[in-house]
Amino acid sequence: MKDIELARRKHCRPVLVRSGNGAKTLASPGSAGDDVRVFDDLAAAAAAILDER
Repeated sequence: MKDIELARRKHCRPVLVRSGNGAKTLASPGSAGDDVRVFDDLAAAAAAILDER
């Protein structure tokens, strides 16, 4: 959750990966808003970020 909050404060787009602690974060009520992009794994997140370039 700290990473999401930091991204928002720095005006970056928050990204959450379900593997690792991401699943716990998603299970917490109100943890991820509409501005958080959620991916199954780090490879999917990296591919999406690189595709935006």
